[in-house]
Amino acid sequence: MTQTLVEIFWFLLVLMLSLYLSYFASMYILSRRRLKFIRKGSYPSVSLIIPTYNESKVILGKLNNVLELEYPKDKLEVVVVDSASEDGTGSIVQSFLNDHTNGPKMHLVSLKQRLGKASALNSIWHSCNGEIVAISDADCLLDRKAMSELVKPFGDDRIGVVTGSHVIVNTGESAAKELEQSYRSIFNVLRLGESYLDSTPIVNGQLCAYRRDCIENLSTDSVCDDIELALRIRRKGYRIIYEPSAIFFEFTPRKFSARFAQKTRRAQGIVQQLLRFSNMLFNRTYGIFAFLILPFEFFFHIVSPLMLIALLILFVLSISEAFFVITISMMLLIFLGITGAFSLLRYLNASKVNLISIALTFFESQAYLFLGLLPLLAGRTSHKWKIIDEVRDQNTQSNIGPIPECESKNR
Repeated sequence: MTQTLVEIFWFLLVLMLSLYLSYFASMYILSRRRLKFIRKGSYPSVSLIIPTYNESKVILGKLNNVLELEYPKDKLEVVVVDSASEDGTGSIVQSFLNDHTNGPKMHLVSLKQRLGKASALNSIWHSCNGEIVAISDADCLLDRKAMSELVKPFGDDRIGVVTGSHVIVNTGESAAKELEQSYRSIFNVLRLGESYLDSTPIVNGQLCAYRRDCIENLSTDSVCDDIELALRIRRKGYRIIYEPSAIFFEFTPRKFSARFAQKTRRAQGIVQQLLRFSNMLFNRTYGIFAFLILPFEFFFHIVSPLMLIALLILFVLSISEAFFVITISMMLLIFLGITGAFSLLRYLNASKVNLISIALTFFESQAYLFLGLLPLLAGRTSHKWKIIDEVRDQNTQSNIGPIPECESKNR
């Protein structure tokens, strides 16, 4: 019995490592290639939606940031949709609109009841007049060229969704920031590689744009509306592209409790959408997206966390002195191999290398995914998002704006 458990343990471990190393290596090679698509010289009309709920701390900064965008004012409309805020967000927005009549058209849509972000978005699709609909969170700020860079790929008729690039800005160093930077360095490689092949199913909801005539109503219990909308559009035959030049700035929580809430909710949303669109897996209609990209993302976000739990249980059940020594030695070698590979990726991308943070990033993400899956299994979702006050406070206390150093490093 013990021998059988040992064999299963090593089979699962080797399988997991083979999948990770081969996929990451392939995506890294592809991420170094330049994605080619048609870029039209003219600017499309854009409707920028800013969903809000109790965003009084940051909404003025967001609106002023939008006014600084280097995009033709006659081609841009801004729609703030407020989900029955209780802190005066709606009044702040209306006062701002009254004082700023020049520039892009700006509207406030006040909802009487808070039903979640997906429901809020569904209520205003008909109010958007732009050829492209962009959505951006209230607590992130955009680089001045973010919108013009975000919409350029839409010159290619094959592109249906474009997502922007995340730059972390904190007022001080923290372990949480280091972990998030490690996560983002790996995230960027995967999104670039997947975009080159076909499409990336994981997008940054803080800044994402969609072709207007492809938009469908979202499920009202959607936790990650950005990913659901992107996959709905991919299902229609359009591609989902990551655009590293469309930069937005955001704070990451320093406190564990705030980070836990933020990451667990996001993890739950990704798992929810991958399960919801699992019928696209291995469907010949969607080509390489259905046979390579989506299966790996499904494996990473749903199967892999469960496999790690299984490996831990198998290890405990089959433990013996000899097995323990051999296993620990082998896992140490594997750990060095994986972190060394990730470190090489970060080194080649001119990023600071930290073996421990890279390893912790992987296991942390797997833990959040497992914890995010549990409420779904119980039939619960977090589609009514909870404000992370720490992030809003940092945003308010900082004079964050477009940062030239961040721009140059990411373009």
